[in-house]
Amino acid sequence: MNEQRTEHLAFIPCSISMARSLLLHADVLRKNAPVFIPECLPSVQAKATLPYVIEGLEEEIEPLSWLWFVIDLEKKKMIGEFILGKKRHDDNILHFTLTFDSVDSEIAYAEDSIDWLLFFLEKKRIKYVITEVGKGARMAKAILDKKGFQSFTKGDFIQLVREIR
Repeated sequence: MNEQRTEHLAFIPCSISMARSLLLHADVLRKNAPVFIPECLPSVQAKATLPYVIEGLEEEIEPLSWLWFVIDLEKKKMIGEFILGKKRHDDNILHFTLTFDSVDSEIAYAEDSIDWLLFFLEKKRIKYVITEVGKGARMAKAILDKKGFQSFTKGDFIQLVREIR
């Protein structure tokens, strides 16, 4: 997997060396990285996927969980991350989580990030993409609704589903 770009953003897949550095030497990586990495990234959830990413890449199989970092090209700063996960028994459905470092980054780049994800998934064998947001996440829900996601209420969360064509 190679870096991919939009006009303002770069999407960089987590490599074996980056995953190991984030797990073992995050402070050194932050000091020496060509982009600024805020303390809030990677998120706790992303850190939990790193061993699976490493295992999948070492075995040269497509990992069940992909981790992509979102970089603001102008600011040379990591502003977010995508966690993409398939279930072992179903290669047609992909769950995703998109996390940003700040509300400002989310406002500025959430729509571009979702556009990139949908374009990226068109090249894969994915038929449906699913995410969940809290009922209070009006902005995220509005963006996903605009991108063709269907909403379903599940307790305190809203599940959003979209078919990939």
